[in-house]
Amino acid sequence: MLIVGLSPYRAIDETYRSFLSLAAGQIASAIASAEAYEAERRRSEILAELDRAKTTFFSNVSHELRTPLTLMLGPLEELLAGALTPEVREQVSLASRNGGRLLRLVNSLLDFSRIEAGRVRANYAAVDLAAYSAEIASSFRSIIEKAGLHLDIQAKPLPHPVYVDPEMWEKVLLNLLSNAFKFTLQGKITLTVEPTGDGRFVEVSVSDTGIGVPAGELPKLFERFHRVEGAQGRSVEGSGIGLALVHELVRLHGGQIAVQSVEGEGTTFKVSLPIGHAHLPSDQVRAAALLAPASRIGDYLEEAARWLPGTAFGGDGLEPAPVAWRASSPETRPRDGKRILLADDNADMRGYVARLLEGQGYRVDAVADGAAALAAARAAPPDLLLTDVMMPKLDGFGLLTAIRGDPATRSVPVILLSARAGDEAKIEGLDAGADDYLVKPFAARELLARVNANVQMAAIRRGADRAVWASEQRFRISEDRLRLALSSGGVGVFEWEIDSDSVAVLGSVSRLYGVDPAAAESDGLPLQAFIGGIHSEDRDRVQSAIAQAVEHGSHFHAEYRVTGAGEERDVMAFGDLHTRPGKVRLLAGVIVDVTDLRRAERDLLALNRDLEQRVAEELAQRMQAEEALRQAQKMEAVGQLTGGVAHDFNNLLTVIIGGLETLRRAGAAEEARAKRALDMALQGAQRAAGLTSRLLAFSRRQPLEPKPLDLNILVRDMTDLLHRTLGEQIELEGVLAPRLWSVEADQNQLESALINLAVNARDAMPEGGKLTIETANTELSDHYAAQDAEVIPGQYVMISVSDSGSGMSRETLARVFEPFFTTKEVGRGTGLGLSMVYGFVKQSGGHVTVYSEEGQGTTVKLYFPRHHAVAAPQKAAGPETAPSGVDGEVVLVVEDNDDVRAYSVQILQELGYGIIETINAEQALDVLRSNRRIDLLFTDVVLPGKSGRVIADTAQALRPGLKVLFTTGYSRNAIVHQGRLDPGVQLIGKPFTFEQLAVKIRDLLDRR
Repeated sequence: MLIVGLSPYRAIDETYRSFLSLAAGQIASAIASAEAYEAERRRSEILAELDRAKTTFFSNVSHELRTPLTLMLGPLEELLAGALTPEVREQVSLASRNGGRLLRLVNSLLDFSRIEAGRVRANYAAVDLAAYSAEIASSFRSIIEKAGLHLDIQAKPLPHPVYVDPEMWEKVLLNLLSNAFKFTLQGKITLTVEPTGDGRFVEVSVSDTGIGVPAGELPKLFERFHRVEGAQGRSVEGSGIGLALVHELVRLHGGQIAVQSVEGEGTTFKVSLPIGHAHLPSDQVRAAALLAPASRIGDYLEEAARWLPGTAFGGDGLEPAPVAWRASSPETRPRDGKRILLADDNADMRGYVARLLEGQGYRVDAVADGAAALAAARAAPPDLLLTDVMMPKLDGFGLLTAIRGDPATRSVPVILLSARAGDEAKIEGLDAGADDYLVKPFAARELLARVNANVQMAAIRRGADRAVWASEQRFRISEDRLRLALSSGGVGVFEWEIDSDSVAVLGSVSRLYGVDPAAAESDGLPLQAFIGGIHSEDRDRVQSAIAQAVEHGSHFHAEYRVTGAGEERDVMAFGDLHTRPGKVRLLAGVIVDVTDLRRAERDLLALNRDLEQRVAEELAQRMQAEEALRQAQKMEAVGQLTGGVAHDFNNLLTVIIGGLETLRRAGAAEEARAKRALDMALQGAQRAAGLTSRLLAFSRRQPLEPKPLDLNILVRDMTDLLHRTLGEQIELEGVLAPRLWSVEADQNQLESALINLAVNARDAMPEGGKLTIETANTELSDHYAAQDAEVIPGQYVMISVSDSGSGMSRETLARVFEPFFTTKEVGRGTGLGLSMVYGFVKQSGGHVTVYSEEGQGTTVKLYFPRHHAVAAPQKAAGPETAPSGVDGEVVLVVEDNDDVRAYSVQILQELGYGIIETINAEQALDVLRSNRRIDLLFTDVVLPGKSGRVIADTAQALRPGLKVLFTTGYSRNAIVHQGRLDPGVQLIGKPFTFEQLAVKIRDLLDRR
């Protein structure tokens, strides 16, 4: 909403209304543009920061891994070059191959970080791209034909050479060809190299008749680490960075890459490269390249060969994969030769695990995917299934579901192998029906132990019925052997002949009832002899349960306390009614001492209650910290927006205030009414300048001039001003701490903050009241800092302003620092006072809190970091005059805003200075390089192209000792860092007055 004051001296006609509508539209457009620009800038900064963080992470991780990998692969290569036994050579080759794979991944990550950091230096050379590409593709022919596919190379001679980096181009083609081979199970792969119709570009296409890519996945295909879920290729291995790296390498060549794909029909990658080298950096272009044999082809072919069962790459071509070495130590392998079904799509992993298991005497059937494993299990159920989770065609979880759903294989024990670590992954696997879950990488001993344990457990489960039968037989063995079994004292067997009332107990558990075990075992005792040892509170309940079991012939079960042994113990008794020959009724069963079990359960319950309470407290603290962080981010976002708006306002206000002051100095308003109108306009413009100053204070973009201060002295010096501000109805009290520490802050801004707080307190006490200003030394602890994400623990000086006014509601308190938020009536406040206080304190490295209750008053506490220096004496500012220039002094003015530049030049000319005016850095630097006299450089900070700081630095180099005065409405960190002016920088903020500019320039020129 825009509120416009109308002139009482002008009729509200159509022309006036049209002018007001135009002004409203221009202001709305400017605000909307500023908001949109600020939002886009914040978004760009956040994305750039995330990208820099990822790049730094890739670089650090890649470098940290690359060194140990190099040190590891070097000795392995030396071992392979020597004389080794076949068994040792196979193990060393396995380590060397997989170390090489890891090194390639690390190199790819390092390439990414170098490209994004701008540290990649390509060597572009003129290359016969058709012949070079055909040569690289031809190396794949043997393995492609081995897989039953056809390779078609259509590389027409090109009329002009193409400038590429041979090594980078090799990576591009190898990645595309390897990708095509991985996802093409039948048909052909085609490489096409041809010029475009206009002769400006060369197009290189790699097409296949593979599985294709879903349309929804195409836009994300070149994103880092993106993998198409559910793609059925020769292997599910891959890091998801190959195509992303290809995209970056093509971009470095000034080219483009595009993809077309139809699911189920195939995919085409088309790379377009410009002919010539005008688009490339001239210092990276060579005349011609000496093409050496491709250095990375062997690595890619070796990896591709392992996607074909029974095939490996031998360096000069393809050869059958070596058979894994099998141990034959007769003393370590089981005699029964249990059969293990192993499923893993990684050939090296299959060979490694099979070797370990066969060394223990197991018979191993190894397959490359879940579908083959399911078929093998159904054909002949194994003794154990050992399967990877991530596999083509049918993954580990799908295989597990199928195994458990088939009655013929339901009882087969299953161990899942996975690279997913953590309890959640393990629980997921066990919940799915697996018997065990093993995380990669695993130790050989752990694998063998898990396999042995599960094979043995399967045998135990199959003999469960025999184990139960054996347990029943042991219960019926002779009394002597049963006594040995029950000698532990925690378990006893009882038998009660109901009609003769004789209870016999085997085992020392009878002591718990206060009964002699010998008498209870040999002679038998009446039931009451045992009843007497039961706790008095449980006795009736136990007797009732016994009577009910006897009366109804039902199962007897009771848990109760016994005290016969001099201590209270918990026991559980259960049994059934039997009838012996001769109609002798018996209640026979077992008594178990469960004291330790119940104690453990009670301890566990207590622990769970304590744990739940601790979790609740931790969650509450975390939610409080998250809320504080969200509030801080909200305030920062609003601050950035208001800072940008204030910058535009300051330029406008500089011209407005300058024009009004010029009119007043020129005596243009001699008539009283005109003079009053001029004063009113000037007063309104100055209020607007104060408003923008508060906006910059809230957004933490104002340049501060901090110095050591003693807050006690500052408060005492402000006493008279505060009395005049508050009026006679408000009682002012100062509670100043002795030996107060010093702080480092901008005195003018701090005084403004205190005045703002005092005015707010006065408005909250319309009937009068008491205002208290208090200072104190304090320390904010780590616990306090945990409640607020922006607080740094340490020593602070606190100054608080408390009133006895109306206070604030909780809803108002939550929004108290938001700019333009006010509870005052229209016209009595801008809503920027507390916002300015908040921004100033935060920019000074401090902290601010507000405590308030409705009807009880409000306390605002400002915390400033302790400064370990003595506060300097505080000098009062004297009245400003307008000194003139002397001796033909010349000022070079650099300002891109025409109106502000005209106003500045007018002031300086009026003061008697010679003027050279320029509108940008280039014009200013041309003047500085000339022989013209220049006594002072007066430049705006924010300029198109080079900033004012760049101009000043160059001027100091060209003319040592040249005085420089900056001006700005919003510095954007060019000369202000952490809210403070850089050392030696002189600044006058916009809008400035005639007197302020005159005094500032004279003071600067008079310094020696």
